[in-house]
Amino acid sequence: MRRPLRLAGVVAVLVTVMGARDQAQTPQSKVRFEDFSPTTFSVVARDVDRLANAWADVLGVPPPKPNEPDVVYSPEIDKDRTGGLRMTSLRMNNMTVSLHQPLSGRTHWREILDGHGEVLYRMNFRVRDLPDQVAYFQAKGARLAVGDPNKSYVNVDLWPRYGVALELNGVAGSASPPPQAPAQLDPQTFGNNPVSEIAFGVPDLDQA
Repeated sequence: MRRPLRLAGVVAVLVTVMGARDQAQTPQSKVRFEDFSPTTFSVVARDVDRLANAWADVLGVPPPKPNEPDVVYSPEIDKDRTGGLRMTSLRMNNMTVSLHQPLSGRTHWREILDGHGEVLYRMNFRVRDLPDQVAYFQAKGARLAVGDPNKSYVNVDLWPRYGVALELNGVAGSASPPPQAPAQLDPQTFGNNPVSEIAFGVPDLDQA
C-alpha cells in the first residue's frame, strides 16, 4: 500500500491560496473550484488558548476567545464518533485561520493530533452542488466526518491517502465575490496584509 501523503504543517502562511485552475484534472464537470477561493485554513492544536495568543501576537490583533461548540455527528455519516472540540478563529484581510483542539472522545481531530502533531489539516471552500462535490471526493476515498452533504456543509476527510481534509460549504450562484477586509481590522496591523500563498512541507514532492 502506498504510504499516505502527509502535508506536515504550514511552512509559509502569510505570504490567498489560489483556487484550482486546471479544469482538465476534474473528471466531473460539476466539480469546479476555480470560481471559489479558499476561505479558511484550520490547524489542529494541543492548547488552543496558547496558540490563539501566539497567532494574535504575530498578526497584531486582539486574542480571540475560544469556545466549545456542539459537534453533531450524524449516525449515517460517522456513527462511531463522539467527543468535543475547543476552537477559535482569527480573521485576516482575505482569509481566516481556525484553531481546533480536540477534547474528550474519539474524533478525527484527536486522530490527526496524535498521529501528526500540530499541523494544518483542513481548508474550507464555498462550492456549488454540494452533494456532487461530496460524491466526487468519496470516489477518491474521502470519509465524511462532520456535517450533512444534503444540507449546508460537510467535512470530507482525505487524510488516509492525501493527508488533508476539506470543509465544503454549499452556496448558490456561479461565483463568489472576493473577501473584504473586516472594518474592525486595523489597517496598520500585520494581519491586514492579504494572504497570497500557503505552503506545505511534504515528505515526497513528486507524490504530492
